[in-house]
Amino acid sequence: MKNILVEFSHHADARADIEARGYTERPLQLDRDLAYMLTRMASGSWDLPADEWYRTGKRYRSFDQYSAHVTDTGVEVRHLGEVRPYFQDVSHNPEPGGVERRYAPLAADLSNDVGIYKLISQQVARLPLSNAGQAYQVNLHVVRYCALPGQRCETSPPGYHKDGERFISVVLLTYCGADGGRVHIADNEKSELDSFLMREMGENYIIDDESVHHKLSPVEILENNTLAFRDVLILDFIPLQKTGERRNRPDNKPAENAAVPRGLKLTSDERREGLGDMDPLKRLLKLIKDNDVQEIDFRFTDMGGKMHYMTYDVAIIDTNTTTEGFMIDGPSFRGCLVPGYEAPVLLACSARNRSAARRIPFGSNRKAKRVEVRFPDPAANPYLAFAPMLMAGFDGIKNKIHPGPAIDKDLYELPLCENVKTPTVCGSLPEALVSLSNDRAFLKAGGVFDDDFIDSYIKLKMEEVTLLETTPHLVEFQKYYSVS
Repeated sequence: MKNILVEFSHHADARADIEARGYTERPLQLDRDLAYMLTRMASGSWDLPADEWYRTGKRYRSFDQYSAHVTDTGVEVRHLGEVRPYFQDVSHNPEPGGVERRYAPLAADLSNDVGIYKLISQQVARLPLSNAGQAYQVNLHVVRYCALPGQRCETSPPGYHKDGERFISVVLLTYCGADGGRVHIADNEKSELDSFLMREMGENYIIDDESVHHKLSPVEILENNTLAFRDVLILDFIPLQKTGERRNRPDNKPAENAAVPRGLKLTSDERREGLGDMDPLKRLLKLIKDNDVQEIDFRFTDMGGKMHYMTYDVAIIDTNTTTEGFMIDGPSFRGCLVPGYEAPVLLACSARNRSAARRIPFGSNRKAKRVEVRFPDPAANPYLAFAPMLMAGFDGIKNKIHPGPAIDKDLYELPLCENVKTPTVCGSLPEALVSLSNDRAFLKAGGVFDDDFIDSYIKLKMEEVTLLETTPHLVEFQKYYSVS
């Protein structure tokens, strides 16, 4: 049977300046499946479990999870079945936040209703990130707010707040004998931009949770009523990697923050620092000694211990261009390490100097001594990044490489004649891969790495380099698109 399109009234004025700041409010375009689903959801709200974490009124809630994948022809939606716990950070919702929250899912006939799939598809299609290949995790909450005489129901924590997700959509299911539940939208300075009250089934709003704050006013009972309730369906959309895989993050933050190397998320005037690995070398040496490794002299007198630290430290500097092949996960990272910030681009040893790529921080407590490696890519595979650091350090101890005096002046202020003598990190991923290919002997000591593995890794990474070099860059579009 042909779907019947039903228009629902629109009670809030959509303003262009508000929408430009990440806020949209529109009525749903409801076909018969959607309208039937919303009616069934409202009826099913009587069976929702109590929200045990909410203590300011009677609130009932369920929770289901879906995935949505944008294709060239539409949006593919799939019910995830088993529901993982929902974690809401205390910084977003101070009252019920900061704890792991479990809710019973909807009944199977509701959670798999065709109207749910249509609703998610329709909402995903509105989101500004929804180009072909984009995927989302979609959390679906059906919530009933109940008010009694003299007992109103707080619909959200006091004050303007965020939910900690990228996009939030609220759809009105039904209300009875209730007043309140007004939606307030505010910018990040908490000055109100707009407010409206959803009155009819299907009215909804979508906000960019990174751009604005929001709150809902409490639900109160109308005079001469014994019970009041307001039912809403809430969707939050978490952007995923293009592959549709979400990393297992306990804080329920958007997966794009975990999956994309941080360098890709920065503008040209934002810079960052490296991984900053803290290497407890002393405990490591003791572990190797206890396992009867004989190739290295592990006497750890005061002087010997200091020398081991120093030779271990300088060896990583000495072999840096090789080890970087395993420490750079993506081509973008080196573009974010620039002089003048804490970016550790200069390969020098120091105690107090945070502009040096390697440090043995100054301190009076010998037990707190450590070696800092400050240049790896935070997105690097730790199994591959840490092993070359250890191998380089062991090679330095074995060959008794002496680092010379520590440099404790600002390396970025060095005169040109001194600066050109200071080695730097590789300028690019291809440069690091070439160095890895040319200097690999120390990595193969003891059979830790072999030529087949190193060659395969270089081949894999060079495919990424080739793809990048043959693909137009975003800056090219920004600067030269008008030329064509």
